Amino acid sequence: LCYLDLPTLRMLANLDYFKWKKVYDKSIEILNSGYISDKLPLYRKTYYRNTNTYDENADADTLLSMIVVLNKLQEGQDVSTTVEWIRKEFQQNGKVFATYNIEEGIPSSEFESTSVYAIIVQIASIIGDEEIQKFAMDRMKEFQINNTSSKIYGGFGSEDGTNVFSYDNLNALLAYRYYRVNQQ
Repeated sequence: LCYLDLPTLRMLANLDYFKWKKVYDKSIEILNSGYISDKLPLYRKTYYRNTNTYDENADADTLLSMIVVLNKLQEGQDVSTTVEWIRKEFQQNGKVFATYNIEEGIPSSEFESTSVYAIIVQIASIIGDEEIQKFAMDRMKEFQINNTSSKIYGGFGSEDGTNVFSYDNLNALLAYRYYRVNQQ
């Protein structure tokens, strides 16, 4: 679902209304129907067009869900339930985990993600929630390599440089940009 880029689809609809407006509207419908629940306000990972069904994974992928939330937010959609869930996760656990069990609404792994925090910084910046923005930025910085001897000093990944993802590093840069803009 995270590939349904609503801002881009809206721009396409502005260029060719009759061709893209229907795609835009259907995309919003697919995203909204992929919402898991108010208990776990994240989104299903995959929608199957040929059967009009969603994946039946036991776990929700937080990163993919945060991308959906960011896309919806950029289009003025209501994401307040997810934002409050993020706040609660920070207050209760001090972190947001990479996956959550859909049925129970609890973390299904101990893993965290630089990109999850980076996208939460962007979401919080857009809505002007400095508390969530600071929580997410501080948590993201925990994954930054501060060892000056490391090949990836200043980057995000494993200190020895064997587990580094450009996606995480690029999202971290975006988070810093959003964070700095909001701090001015």
